[in-house]
Amino acid sequence: MQTIAVVDDDHDILTSVSIALELEGYKVTTYPEGASALVAFRTNRPDLAILDIKMPRMDGMEVLRRLREFSQLPVIVLTGKTDEVDEMLGLKMGAESEQVTSVCGREHSNRPQPLWLPPPSPGASAAASPPAPSNFP
Repeated sequence: MQTIAVVDDDHDILTSVSIALELEGYKVTTYPEGASALVAFRTNRPDLAILDIKMPRMDGMEVLRRLREFSQLPVIVLTGKTDEVDEMLGLKMGAESEQVTSVCGREHSNRPQPLWLPPPSPGASAAASPPAPSNFP
């Protein structure tokens, strides 16, 4: 089963993204801040990490910078901003994609599905053949 780590200080975002990914057949681990995620990534490497850019203490860009010191783990950065500077900075630092978050989830609904997102393991969901992952709620 593919594992996706979600790092965000907003409990509602952690919950909604986790539920959506679990419904698609992924195993999800969550971290409320960057430091604990980095420690865990050294020993329990997920298949993909989703990082919030704006977190207290250690923001997502710092997590990404430190992660790149020891891993090429695929990363999606989440931002509540629509500023192109955030997107370009995240992509330049090695993120594969940038997603704008919103409380109601409307921002992601029209985004294309990243082709590199690891497909769920066969038999991971209740369906006989799990569907391709959809965008986050």
